[in-house]
Amino acid sequence: MIHPYHSNSLFPVALFRQPVPEMGLFEIILLALFCLLLLVIFAAVLDGIFEIPTEESMKNNEALSIVEKRYAKGEISKEEYMQKKYELSTG
Repeated sequence: MIHPYHSNSLFPVALFRQPVPEMGLFEIILLALFCLLLLVIFAAVLDGIFEIPTEESMKNNEALSIVEKRYAKGEISKEEYMQKKYELSTG
């Protein structure tokens, strides 16, 4: 047998032939849970759960708070309040 460092190859082949540890049931379950967690986070980001507030949504929130204050002061009726709230929430 030819020594791995004296072969015709430029790289010592023996350095890359390390034994691969076998995975037990616990490691397989742990890896599956980790993959599932990554998948849930990825789906949540795509679905918009972690939605970054936009300028438009911030303006709507500000407008809604103004409408709520006007309703609390009695400047607008309940019907006007409900209508304006609906208009602001539907965009």
